[in-house]
Amino acid sequence: MARDRAFSLGGAVGEHVRGVATDARRMHDAGATDAGGLYASRAIPYIIAQQPDRTEMTAETSVPVEGTPLIKPSTTDHPLYERVVEACRTVYDPEIPVNIYDLGLIYTIDISPENEVGIVMTLTAPGCPVAGEMPGWVADAVEPLDGVKQVDVEMTFEPQWGMDMMSDEARLELGFM
Repeated sequence: MARDRAFSLGGAVGEHVRGVATDARRMHDAGATDAGGLYASRAIPYIIAQQPDRTEMTAETSVPVEGTPLIKPSTTDHPLYERVVEACRTVYDPEIPVNIYDLGLIYTIDISPENEVGIVMTLTAPGCPVAGEMPGWVADAVEPLDGVKQVDVEMTFEPQWGMDMMSDEARLELGFM
C-alpha cells in the first residue's frame, strides 16, 4: 500500500503572547494543562497566548484564547508514539551532531486513531541550507514504520526555535552542561 506524505510551511500563529513556559510548574502557573506528562517530560517551550476579554474561540476570531498552547501537544498515549520518536531521532541536522528530536526541532507528533502521523517541526534558523530537504528526511524515517498509514510533515517558524528547546542530552553532547 502506498503511503501519502505532505509538507507545508506554517504561518504565524498570533501576535498576542504573554511568555514562554519551559517546565511543568511554569505551565501550570500559566494556566495550561499537562497532556500526558508532555510538559514535564520534555523542556519544550510552550508560548501561551494572551487575548484579553475573550473566554473562548469563536468563528469570528482566529486569536487563541489566553492559556491555550500555541504548539499542539503530541499524542503521547498512542501505541506508535515511541516508535515515531525513535524514527525522528535517526534524523540529524548536518551542521549539528545531535538528532533533530533532542535538538527540539520536533514540536508535535500527532497520531490519529487511523495511524495517520502529523509532525510539526521547525529548524534552528529559517535560512537553514537543508530547509527544503529536512521534512522529507523526517517523512522518510517515519513512513516505513509498521502500522503507519500516512505521514504529513509541516514546517513552522512560530514559535522560533531557541537553545532552551534542546533536551538535557543534547545540551550535554554540545557542551552546554
